[in-house]
Amino acid sequence: MCIRGGGAMSDKFINSIRVTVFVPMSAAEEYVAKIQDHIPSFLGHYDRVLWINDPVVERGIEQFRPLPDANAAQGGSGETVREPSVKIEFSLPDHDMLCETLIEEILVPSHPWNEPVILLSGTKIYMTH
Repeated sequence: MCIRGGGAMSDKFINSIRVTVFVPMSAAEEYVAKIQDHIPSFLGHYDRVLWINDPVVERGIEQFRPLPDANAAQGGSGETVREPSVKIEFSLPDHDMLCETLIEEILVPSHPWNEPVILLSGTKIYMTH
């Protein structure tokens, strides 16, 4: 694969962290409005770079069941809840402190769920400029 090639890495590849957050469909626009200005601009001449799946094409249902000690935003203890959700993805520079600060200060407080799942994966982005 080109990412694992045997030679030196080209300057056109940037290490990044891909962030994926599932958000109830009804709260997606509000969530994006709250987070978009906090996504750092590091991908050339663009900011607010993120991806939202089209709920008509790629339907997702988030499921959870609050346990007895949960302070659930929706559903009672022991009740399985299903909520139509969208997937929001964006990239951050590969910097743990920046990522942790963004999660703790922006992503979690802006999310409608009390304990949102935030997925992180290391990626490389090919820059065309």
